[in-house]
Amino acid sequence: MQMWDENGPRGGVDKRCQVALHAEGAGAVVVTSVASDWRAALNDALARAARFLLRQWRRGSDTRRMRQRLPEAV
Repeated sequence: MQMWDENGPRGGVDKRCQVALHAEGAGAVVVTSVASDWRAALNDALARAARFLLRQWRRGSDTRRMRQRLPEAV
């Protein structure tokens, strides 16, 4: 995780948070968020990463379910 202030002491929506995760099956996941305060930037980046991983997991489980339902070729 990295956090930095885009424009220093001038203020504004400039707090950037970058979260990098390595998940089995999804590979490397890097998510960046910009907000007006550190907590909001971190919360948004973690929420984005969680949504991405959940979508990947659902796609994988849907594919497995479809494979299980398909009859074997004779």
